[in-house]
Amino acid sequence: MRFVKIARVAFKRNPGVSTQLDLGGTRKRTLSGWLAQAGQFYNNALADKAILSALKEFGMTEQKLKVGLSELKAVEAANLAQEKKKGDAQAATQKRDAALDELQDWLSDYLAIAKIALEEDPQLLEGLGLLQRA
Repeated sequence: MRFVKIARVAFKRNPGVSTQLDLGGTRKRTLSGWLAQAGQFYNNALADKAILSALKEFGMTEQKLKVGLSELKAVEAANLAQEKKKGDAQAATQKRDAALDELQDWLSDYLAIAKIALEEDPQLLEGLGLLQRA
């Protein structure tokens, strides 16, 4: 944001560059929106020698912009890794839930058969944790 503030001062009389660097308005609040805005700023600033020259007068060198862009890419990569982990966790949860559903179905059949097989001996049913009402 500091670079954006400096660029707003540097290009306050140049609406074309302000638009090119997306300096107007508020910053996006979503990560994807912010990444897009910041990417537009860094990429367009680094691609234009006239912009670099004007920014250098305000102490914003090409090297500083490149560092900012690399940090932006690191945030983007970390976000992608986090989204992948979220997806993996959701897939694992779905797999676990399917296995639990399968187990519950099997257990239901097992208990139904156990009740039939052991209806003559309630003590054995109690041993399985199935209480019989008298």
